Amino acid sequence: MASPDPHNQHNPPSPNDAQRPKKPSLLRSLGQFTGHIVSGITTKADAPQRTETNRSIEEETRTTEDGRTVTLRRTTIEEVEVRDEQS
Repeated sequence: MASPDPHNQHNPPSPNDAQRPKKPSLLRSLGQFTGHIVSGITTKADAPQRTETNRSIEEETRTTEDGRTVTLRRTTIEEVEVRDEQS
């Protein structure tokens, strides 16, 4: 019996493969890079810097008198805004 060709082996995925994050594609990385460049060009230099500190979502589902289902959703976003002092 001949030894198997090492270039033609099929390796089934290991259980750890599901836990590893997938590497983003080249086009995805290029799109992210382009987005960072565009945001740097379009953002004003003196614009305040905002950081989201908390986001809470309240959701409630109700049924109306005529049998339709309605979802009520409230999203609250808390931000911190930092402004550079102008002298």
